[in-house]
Amino acid sequence: MTKIIIFSEKEKKAVLKRFMIEFFPFTPLRKAGLFTPEMKGDYAAQAERVCKFLGYETVYEYGSKEVLATCLSQVKRIPTSHSLQLSQISTSDD
Repeated sequence: MTKIIIFSEKEKKAVLKRFMIEFFPFTPLRKAGLFTPEMKGDYAAQAERVCKFLGYETVYEYGSKEVLATCLSQVKRIPTSHSLQLSQISTSDD
């Protein structure tokens, strides 16, 4: 038998607040451009932005699916002839 739990609006807001604080830190995401300064403390607006950005229906989907990220680099490889040899590196305190 499945037990159904009904939360009040106040409880739902408290759960959302805790979830957003734990998984979506405001300051770094504001600096990254995902959140605006006006969203500070508006956890519903933050959750809506996260859902729109990640394509979720609810913010609670975060972490329920495995996401694989690929890191690509724009750095050019230095030719071997230009690489430092270990013998060229001085370890003494001259």
